[in-house]
Amino acid sequence: MIIRNNENHLKSLAGRPYEARIYNRSAALVAGETLPVQVSHRVNAARGGRYANSVDRTRFLENILLPLRHRVRNGMQRNAATGYDAATLSPFIAETMLDIQRLADDMADHSETLYNITSRPEAGPEVKLRDLLPFIGKAKEFGGTGDLPPLMEHRLGVVEEVMIKLYGFGDKSMLREVIWSPNYDQVAASAARIIADERNALLFKPMTGSTYDASHSVPFDTTAGLSPDERLYLTIKAAWKKLLGLKNPLTAKLIQDSDFETTLYVSKADSIDVQPVVEGELAGVGGTRIIAKALPIDNFVEYTGGLNHGVEYQGETLSYPGVPEGVAYLAAKAVDGAQLVKKIDWNMEIDPGSSQVKGEERYWWTAFGVYNENVLPATQGNDYLGAIIKIALA
Repeated sequence: MIIRNNENHLKSLAGRPYEARIYNRSAALVAGETLPVQVSHRVNAARGGRYANSVDRTRFLENILLPLRHRVRNGMQRNAATGYDAATLSPFIAETMLDIQRLADDMADHSETLYNITSRPEAGPEVKLRDLLPFIGKAKEFGGTGDLPPLMEHRLGVVEEVMIKLYGFGDKSMLREVIWSPNYDQVAASAARIIADERNALLFKPMTGSTYDASHSVPFDTTAGLSPDERLYLTIKAAWKKLLGLKNPLTAKLIQDSDFETTLYVSKADSIDVQPVVEGELAGVGGTRIIAKALPIDNFVEYTGGLNHGVEYQGETLSYPGVPEGVAYLAAKAVDGAQLVKKIDWNMEIDPGSSQVKGEERYWWTAFGVYNENVLPATQGNDYLGAIIKIALA
């Protein structure tokens, strides 16, 4: 079982490489000076602990960012007539984005537990859903000359589309202030929080915001003579069995007929009671400990809400919901399930004087599309569709 909270999720990623990228389309620094089109760094991001408080990050700030700040400052002094020096500014921006990406990766991205994530940098405004699923076909025995092999075909006849949309946010601090200011950590951590919230919202907003009827939910077991742990065990077991009977509306296949992976989502308040039960350690009547077989759940996620959930911002209350106390959600991820198509991962751009951003500001942006209609609860005739079951925990 993979426990996907901040610490343990990060440990499970230890040693895996990832790319952090800065991309600048049209930034004109001064009099035609431009940044390189793309700066890319490949590093080992996961260290097995919280990077924000680690010795590694302290060394990173002291040995990389601070020297780069001095280089930028010196470059500006040498080029007082033209302003920023692109040769020194580019690596500063690169390392800045790299550090923010590290901080964001330290805040677990749970969207991967339900979505099949595909990178399509060449994609246009939409991607055909059938192109994301495995092709189908068969092998044929050749008995003579002139035989042609059977060709693989798209699995879906219908043409569903995943729409690619552009998202972003900015920081109105002057670039000069960021370069010289001691508040760099605050800016970087704040950007990382926003990125983490937006990534997790792709999963939790549609999941917790859907309506679950009796065919997509399980009440708490009330069998007499059992302890609360034993009842909870039977409740989650019933949810797992009901989940397998749901059908994917695109392929008309039951979950049980697919290659799938299950994840149980709970609030942090309920995790302390639910996790031991999932692992098969139960308290019986009279306090007796009962070791039962662990439930067949692959991942366990505790998530109460986004880091900025409920915060007042520009006249609105931000909404990054998590799992409410008292309920849980059991979901199945299959290759023909929910899809997340990334055209461009999170990038940082500095674009003074452009039509998008006024003044010396920075902004982060990304482009992606999601398709999750086939995993959300629905009913068509006698078919119960989707890939999520809501569970009452009491």
